[in-house]
Amino acid sequence: MTLSISAQELLERYEVFLLDAYGVLVSTERALPGAAEFLEAIRARQKRFLVVTNDASRSAATIAKRQQGFGLSVEASQVVTSGSLLSGYFQRKNLVGAPTIVLGTGESNDYVREAGGVVVPATEETAQVIAVCDDAGYDLRLAIDDVITVLFRRLDRGQTCELVVPNPDLLYLRGEQAYGITSGSVALIIEAALKLRYPRHSLSFERLGKPHTPMYAEAVARSGASDLSHVVMVGDQLVTDILGAVNFGIDSVLVGTGITRLDELNDSKIQPTFSMADLSLASD
Repeated sequence: MTLSISAQELLERYEVFLLDAYGVLVSTERALPGAAEFLEAIRARQKRFLVVTNDASRSAATIAKRQQGFGLSVEASQVVTSGSLLSGYFQRKNLVGAPTIVLGTGESNDYVREAGGVVVPATEETAQVIAVCDDAGYDLRLAIDDVITVLFRRLDRGQTCELVVPNPDLLYLRGEQAYGITSGSVALIIEAALKLRYPRHSLSFERLGKPHTPMYAEAVARSGASDLSHVVMVGDQLVTDILGAVNFGIDSVLVGTGITRLDELNDSKIQPTFSMADLSLASD
């Protein structure tokens, strides 16, 4: 059984706080309960926090500005995005200069260009990389049709293609009891089409963001933490935030303001270190 923890106890226990954005600090419409006060309390104690988000549709500066608009004191230097992991991916795969189809926003394209990719249209059959960065910024149905057509034609010619999804999230919190799909779900559609036509082919997307190791390694390195026992991940989804923290070897807290309901913990194999209703200090 997962132990509950108060915001005050959490602040006293850890030195570095890795905070998910959507479902923990904000929804698409506003800051969530206790978020602003919690960030200020971290600063008052001279501790550190990073916003660790699977968002690959906005730059760190854009995310920080948006959160500031919701009344949260967050600087661009305190934001780690999954989009920023593309640079390491392109370097590791020797893909600098590779023609790349990008499904995402203008800032998703910027992430790919900064990583060294050359952005090409979704119909371009010379594409060596397909990066699914977001569910917005393009005609979803048309883009998926174009991408699977390019993939099928390349595979039929004996060519292959690198597939990457910085943000593996399947769902996000749009507002009060309102939800939407994100790029992880788009990647699943493309993978399902590949498996249907090429059942013996193993081509699939490489996933960079939470719950996968690259995101946590980057966040911990950026935090400057020398002892993982001083670090905690605060998230709203068991299969991303919490699972990733467990696998990386850091403590975690599930908050009940996002996707995963706290009552689901009783039946889950994935267990956070602690749980809490929200970040409110006043409820302690």
